[in-house]
Amino acid sequence: MPFYRITVTDIYGHITQGVRQDHVVDIGMYYEKAKQKAITAMKAKFKTINVVMVTSNSDDVKEYMKAIKEARISMAAM
Repeated sequence: MPFYRITVTDIYGHITQGVRQDHVVDIGMYYEKAKQKAITAMKAKFKTINVVMVTSNSDDVKEYMKAIKEARISMAAM
């Protein structure tokens, strides 16, 4: 499954960035999916959205996988 880096800028100039893994392999289809999520979450107050497919060995993906691993460990400790 490919990884995507999503960058969203809202109408106030705030930038939100994250990495997600998804089964959608067509970047155009994933862009539309991310755009719909941004519309829903931000109530259409976003200015731009940028979606880039990233490789599994990029620093963004490594940080994302580390965060998932830490979350699983903390959930298992509960």
